[in-house]
Amino acid sequence: MVGRPTVDRPRRDVTAFEGDRRESWRAPIEVGVAVIGSGASGSWLVRALAEAHYTGTVLVVDDGSTPLRDRVWSSWSGVTADSDDTGGALRRLVVAGDAGLLDLASTSYEYASVHGDRLWSLTSQALDTMSGSRLRTRAVSVRDAEDHAVVETDIGPIRAGWVFDSVGLQEARGVRPPRAWMEFEGWDVHLPNAPFDPDALMLMDFRVPQRGDVAFAHVLPLSEDCALVELTVFTTRRTAVDRSDDLHDYIDRMANRTDWTITRQESGRFPLTSTQPRRRHSRVVPIGARAGLVKPSTGYGYSRMRRDARRIAESMAAGRPPSRWQPPWRHRAMDAVFLELVGTDPAAVVLALDRMFRANPADRVVAFLEDETTVAEDLRLIATLPVVPFLRAALRVRPK
Repeated sequence: MVGRPTVDRPRRDVTAFEGDRRESWRAPIEVGVAVIGSGASGSWLVRALAEAHYTGTVLVVDDGSTPLRDRVWSSWSGVTADSDDTGGALRRLVVAGDAGLLDLASTSYEYASVHGDRLWSLTSQALDTMSGSRLRTRAVSVRDAEDHAVVETDIGPIRAGWVFDSVGLQEARGVRPPRAWMEFEGWDVHLPNAPFDPDALMLMDFRVPQRGDVAFAHVLPLSEDCALVELTVFTTRRTAVDRSDDLHDYIDRMANRTDWTITRQESGRFPLTSTQPRRRHSRVVPIGARAGLVKPSTGYGYSRMRRDARRIAESMAAGRPPSRWQPPWRHRAMDAVFLELVGTDPAAVVLALDRMFRANPADRVVAFLEDETTVAEDLRLIATLPVVPFLRAALRVRPK
């Protein structure tokens, strides 16, 4: 049985290297749960374990190479969602394309963001409520070893009853190789006399160069003269393409000026798949994007990660092996068709996304983004999409 650490429990935010002196540890450290990576999925799992009253020891392993304070996560949430997570929430959304601007309002959902420093604080509070610690070091590899798993790090091994891997130390079994990727580059910008509406979210603006991919701009107001402006690209290219010039040009056009400044930058590239890891006997469990939780047809993953974390935590608190959340089969099927079109007919994807918003109530579309639609709502939504390209794509794929 994996119990408490065999060494003094590391204090929160332990630094693996102090000047030129390497920390000395008696190895291995033993914990009930090791969480590799402290991004959204890792942080949410820690919070979920605390909320479920998990009683084992928890260790978060992260080398600090991607500071949380430089990141922001956004999602649609029901109006009863826990407001502790969010910054300013919006219910008006705008979609822009060849057919012009479409201004919509949601009555059941609001778009809210959690900033990295807030997520860090909430995760630290969760660690305080249970036997939890952070260890700042690089995780190198992970392997199964009968009734536990071993994480090799720069300061020695960690033995854990369960390892939750958000960084991809071990390839997730049963997940097909990605057929597409989502890339994004976002800048917090200060725009004097801002041209955007501070009470509305520009959810998707397709009036950017597509370059053979599916691309759109996204503008999230942060204050009266600041906004997060992001360029998101769905692509089948195996290597990232620098689209910063396109983002720069978009801001120039949006602001109708060049006297704006960048105050923060973030970027990322995530694999897109319509499959989730196969259930198997393993002590290493992929989470987050590595577990296929980024929704291919929208690029959203934050809400899926929260649901998955809660399902895992509830099962572990009850003394059972971790149970996983799965999106509805019909949504996985729709995602598979979407991925097929990204590679074969990206223009049809742009047309479909634009039509989806123009031909459906806002709440129905947002519910689809959050995997909360009923079968009847999905059928009504599908009926508004371009028939021929989607039917051809559906005949070419066999989603599982």
